[in-house]
Amino acid sequence: MVPGQPSTDRTDIFVRMFKIKLDELMNDIRKKHHFGRTKANKITTTQKIDQFVLAELPSQENDPVAFEAIRSHMMHGPCGQLNTLSPCMHNGSCSKGYPKEYCDETFIRRDGCPCYKRSNDGSKVKVGNEDIMLDNQYVVPHNVELLVKYGCHIDVEYCNQGSLIKYLFSYINKGHDRATVVLEEACWKLLGFEMQYRSVAVERLPFHEEDCQRVYFREDDDIVEVLDRRVSAVSKFTEWMRSNQLYPEARLLTYSDFPTKFTWHEKGDVKEWRPRKNGLVIGRLYFVNLNEGERWLLFCIWLWRDRKNIFVENNYCFYSIAWKDCFISRSSGIASLLLPGGRTAHSMFNIPIDIDKDSTCGIDIGSDLAELINIAEMII
Repeated sequence: MVPGQPSTDRTDIFVRMFKIKLDELMNDIRKKHHFGRTKANKITTTQKIDQFVLAELPSQENDPVAFEAIRSHMMHGPCGQLNTLSPCMHNGSCSKGYPKEYCDETFIRRDGCPCYKRSNDGSKVKVGNEDIMLDNQYVVPHNVELLVKYGCHIDVEYCNQGSLIKYLFSYINKGHDRATVVLEEACWKLLGFEMQYRSVAVERLPFHEEDCQRVYFREDDDIVEVLDRRVSAVSKFTEWMRSNQLYPEARLLTYSDFPTKFTWHEKGDVKEWRPRKNGLVIGRLYFVNLNEGERWLLFCIWLWRDRKNIFVENNYCFYSIAWKDCFISRSSGIASLLLPGGRTAHSMFNIPIDIDKDSTCGIDIGSDLAELINIAEMII
């Protein structure tokens, strides 16, 4: 390219460079395990988030390379009061939420979105041609090692909800960049690069009540014949239960973990799980809405039975969850009947309590229930 020539003039070179960096990035993540081994597991602690995602300026003296990379690629704006004409400004405020609030430590809000650590330590950096200084409130979340290695804008976010996944695809409709994206996509296709791929196959796992599995048929099929088909009553869920009878090793796996060791075969009248010989597949249960009543309750019970040991002691339903012990109770009598030895919360804990100056707990000291509560670490 000619010095100073914009990338839009040579999209063929731009696309090739992007593909090289993309392949190397995927190699860093999948084979070099930059974020840990890829098993589709979620990061669940703020300490882990801080290990991989930062939203602060580093020390210019101690790490000048990272400081310059963040200044060049990871500073948002200026916008807000510093630049009311910025493209991100709508109705007087930044559509991306900048400047962010200062935060002494990372935490996860109730809606699942993270608030990254942004110290009010006076660190600032000059951006643009004007003498505008921005601080940690304008730093885009990033991973320092990847940013320094690739020398380009790489936004790294903690993303643990389906509603947040839309962020990954927001750039395809990014206003002034849209035409460029279309042009680059055309070059991508002309060069024969894959449009999509995934490194780990996902086996979707249905869940249903007894005799409520889905049955597929053509519009002109005879309903009586459809109902008489043996395979109509077969599903991945029912065959998982049958496989537990056939294979002793299957009993060591939860339903969601089952595809890692077994493969689903469906051809003609044959629908069954068979021991896996090779390959890596992860299982994902279909979503069950809270409003689906008994199906949702059964779903919860199956999840509990997947990973917990259940026992009934002195007529109280008690669960051992790995290294924790917990009570499971329900708010309604019908729901409690679905649990072995199930009790409603009102019956189990003698609630509600009329609060006054003489109120006392209705659970007797030294009783069986009191002893179980003493050793329990969790109440659900």
